[in-house]
Amino acid sequence: MEININYLYNNGFKNIIDIRSNDLYNLGSIPNSINIPKRILLLNPELYLKKDTNYYLYCDNGTSSKKVSNELNELGYNTYSIKGGYLEYKNKKAS
Repeated sequence: MEININYLYNNGFKNIIDIRSNDLYNLGSIPNSINIPKRILLLNPELYLKKDTNYYLYCDNGTSSKKVSNELNELGYNTYSIKGGYLEYKNKKAS
């Protein structure tokens, strides 16, 4: 499932996971997000996620986060991909 970046503005920036590399995360990120690279998150989701909590994932443009979100949802987690990813956030922030 995908959500629009406006959802985060309207509902607070909570439970946001940046699945990009540590290097990209350190160059810039969505406020209050934590960095768990996709490979690590997919290997051991139970270490980072609870099945009764909603999480919002993002990557650079929303493509990888959509795939990861679908995989995690098939495992019983409640995740959403942020449509357009970090680039959409930067564009929204700049306007």
